Amino acid sequence: MYKLHGLNDTTHTFDIQQGLKGLGKQKASHDSRSPVTLELLDHLIGSLNSVREVMKGEYRLKLFKAMFLLAFHAMLRIGEFCGEGPHNLKINNVTQFTDKNINIRFNSFKHSMQPCTIQINKKEVVNCPIQAMKDYLKVRGWGDGPLFHIDGEAVPIFLFRTVLNQALEKAGRTKEKIRAHSFRIGGATQLCKEGMSMVKIMKIGRWRSIPAFLKYLR
Repeated sequence: MYKLHGLNDTTHTFDIQQGLKGLGKQKASHDSRSPVTLELLDHLIGSLNSVREVMKGEYRLKLFKAMFLLAFHAMLRIGEFCGEGPHNLKINNVTQFTDKNINIRFNSFKHSMQPCTIQINKKEVVNCPIQAMKDYLKVRGWGDGPLFHIDGEAVPIFLFRTVLNQALEKAGRTKEKIRAHSFRIGGATQLCKEGMSMVKIMKIGRWRSIPAFLKYLR
């Protein structure tokens, strides 16, 4: 598969091989969730215009487009961009935003109360996360509150799942086991295919153990 797409098979690098050895010692657990790929991501975004919950105005279209793209490229957990949980990102967690990148500070995240900052850079693709965030923040503004909100309230998890399922239906991809966590799975898999080091991917995605990270690769 890697050679077919002109990519290096990064599963043969030293750090991945060492990680696989560690994973082999763990109790096997089957995760049936499929990844969101770049191709599927483009289809989902292209379908948003036809989703009932998104057709309520320009704000929602830009909101969910930005959510889809940041969830993928920043490998976010659903509780970081939806709901009222303790790890939900606020607007003040965006510590730097330029035409080239965005810095996001996590005050805490799953399994850790230690803050960390990640940077997502501009992508030379049709649906760039930096451009999507720029478009969204123009209509959202920089007022206090959740980074992604509707009428001042964090986007409910059930609403995000509803929009995702409707986008999958419009894109004709309902047979795939795509869930909210599939953006995180797909983002990690894509960066690995592009040749980014495991250490760097784990830092961006905030994984604390190699075996846990390797379970995300498809």
